Amino acid sequence: MCFEGFSFIIMTHREHDAMAGTLSRDQYLFRTALWALSQSVSGGFGWAWVLLLFMSATHHRTILAFGITSGVLLGLVCATLTMTGGSTQLEVVKWAWLCFFESMQLLSLFAAARLFLAKQVARSASGLLLAAQSGMLALHFWQIYFSTFDHEARRSWSNPLKLFLNIPIVLVLGIAIARVADDPAYAAAAEKAAETSRRAITRLSRNFASPEYYWGLTLVVLAAGYGSSALCLRFFAGFDRNRDPILHMYSTYHPCILLDYLPGTLFAQPLFDLSVLLYQVVAVLALVRTVCVGGLGGMLHQALTSVLLIVATTIFELVFTFNPSKTSPLAHSLPFIGNQSSIAFFLLSQMAHVYFATDPAIPKEKRMRFVAYALIFAVLELGGMAWMAVNLLTNLGYGENYGTGMAIDPNAPVDNSHIHFKALPFILAVLQIFNQWIYAITSPLKFRPLVFDILASDVAAPARLTASGGRFTMSDSLEAGRGAAKLSTWVEAGARGMPRVTISARFFLSLSAAAMLTTATLTYFTTVAVLGHEETEGWGTRDFMRRRPGSVIAAVGWVVCAALLGCHVATVCVYEHMKSEQPVLLVKLAGTALVATSLLAHAGTIPGVREDYSWFLGLESFQVCLILWIGMNLLLNRSLAAASNAPSAAALRLDLAVGAGAIAALAGSIALGIYSAPCTLLIDGAWILLLIAFSFTDPRRAQIHLDSLHVATDTEVVAVMDDPFPGVPFFMMDLHGIKANLRAGAAAAAATAEMKTAASAEIVVSPK
Repeated sequence: MCFEGFSFIIMTHREHDAMAGTLSRDQYLFRTALWALSQSVSGGFGWAWVLLLFMSATHHRTILAFGITSGVLLGLVCATLTMTGGSTQLEVVKWAWLCFFESMQLLSLFAAARLFLAKQVARSASGLLLAAQSGMLALHFWQIYFSTFDHEARRSWSNPLKLFLNIPIVLVLGIAIARVADDPAYAAAAEKAAETSRRAITRLSRNFASPEYYWGLTLVVLAAGYGSSALCLRFFAGFDRNRDPILHMYSTYHPCILLDYLPGTLFAQPLFDLSVLLYQVVAVLALVRTVCVGGLGGMLHQALTSVLLIVATTIFELVFTFNPSKTSPLAHSLPFIGNQSSIAFFLLSQMAHVYFATDPAIPKEKRMRFVAYALIFAVLELGGMAWMAVNLLTNLGYGENYGTGMAIDPNAPVDNSHIHFKALPFILAVLQIFNQWIYAITSPLKFRPLVFDILASDVAAPARLTASGGRFTMSDSLEAGRGAAKLSTWVEAGARGMPRVTISARFFLSLSAAAMLTTATLTYFTTVAVLGHEETEGWGTRDFMRRRPGSVIAAVGWVVCAALLGCHVATVCVYEHMKSEQPVLLVKLAGTALVATSLLAHAGTIPGVREDYSWFLGLESFQVCLILWIGMNLLLNRSLAAASNAPSAAALRLDLAVGAGAIAALAGSIALGIYSAPCTLLIDGAWILLLIAFSFTDPRRAQIHLDSLHVATDTEVVAVMDDPFPGVPFFMMDLHGIKANLRAGAAAAAATAEMKTAASAEIVVSPK
């Protein structure tokens, strides 16, 4: 009701100023966007209330999180579309909000009627609820009728009368809700849901990680990125086919065209950031798997292609910064060529692993199918990049025309009216996107994921791990007759594994904050060195991030910051999942919001955002979520307050002081940054330094330990190969007949283990 009331205040204020003629178009759109955000949040709370009326077994925190999150997300989308100011966008906002809010209203009536007819609670309470909800819904639909569908039916007294009648109905509805909540049957259902959601602390967790699975997930992300950009290009961007320089150079609808126009790039860059993070996860996991297996040649080419993939995907984000209309098609195309080439080389590396592997579960005649596929795709991908390079060289300009070619001159005249469209490059470019999924389901290596155990520890419960760590020590291997010289197969080598790895909960936070400081420092000094002090005098931090050459450094450096921040969030969420006795959904939601808004902040480096979309507050939304994340970490310190060896009071006070300082500096940065105040340089430096300090003051000393890291054996793979893998359809589809071999290997291993157990039982130890 608070958000509903706030929405009415905003709308009334907007209409008053509009009738007085004192409201500009930008102010009108801003207040409409604020109204849409507030109403959507109100609708999210309404959805939570409706779902709670069904008295399901779902924990009330989960329901609240779902309702609030859905409302906030819809509100942000509606507010964003409203600020664009187009008639089509405003129509989309109207119908999206109507569907969201009115479906909630109808479901609330159904829930109230169901509660009354099922006699789950006292009839007096449920009947009052049904009557109040029916009255509110009748008034609401009357308002929709005269305000949306039939404007001629609206009178000067229509809306005031509706609001006046709403007052007693809202009071009755509040009384009815209180009576239902106090009913013993409802309280018992709520307690049962809470008890169901309660779980024991997980002391040790066995986990599987497949590089191929995360590679397959990139299809969903890339499709969303290209799809959202295409929709914006079609309806909102004002795309002129006859004036596009990329179409002029390549004579086809190259995917780069979708990444060139606002507002589509505001959606595309965060999604492509996410795909970059997935690629980098793949590169790291593939390298770790190769190290577990061993072999100098395999480790060398895997290290080379993994590093190349990480570097190229990080630089790839410059395709947004080097917009061809602002810089040149050459600068715009080079990061794309590097990214796609690194993908092809990585695929060739995986092809070599499959070809030379001595895994008995993957016979050589069957693995050749994948080798042929990988080779064909890599050749086509590298051939496409060569084709792009030829077109770039053709348009560079030589001799007397050097420096004036289309590839390096953004002001060169463009006329595409006589361009002959080339269909084949466009088809191959589209098929390349779907290769992300095809590779994931065709690679035999997906049946050899990494396996590791996770143990969480803190100051109240230190980890008690064996001194050796890892799955096998060298002495264990030698005793078993499986020393390095006797490892006969790829699987035996991989099963030997790697030593234990310990990660502090705030370790990656310190690295991310250090990367932020480094990026900000390089951005500032590079911009000043190139443009001079006079040009940059009075600039705030955001000005340095949004203008070249600083935006180039910020665009690349922020990918590193976001990746490390994602690792920090993942570490904290895993720790809380294993150590907390209560549901940790709010921690996961806060962490997800922090990572998501860090990607939105990255979109602030896109050329033209500040001028054309000044309402886009990507960096500010990230800072708000960072404030919430720091505050949540401070609250989590209370979880150890009752422990026998809880953190000292001094450690808790120090963490609170540093965290509060970082929150205050972030709040100041938000307030000053909106107005581009020059002093934001100092306050932004302050919150980054305080964030670094905060990463070292964890009083809980929370850690997770990765132990027994190794390549999965036949028995371990068989246990999980029929599990669902969301986001990658048909991921465990067996195209090579490998599952039968794995089952046979697992059965043979079980039989061998039984024979060894029986033989050990028969041994009689004679006295000396």
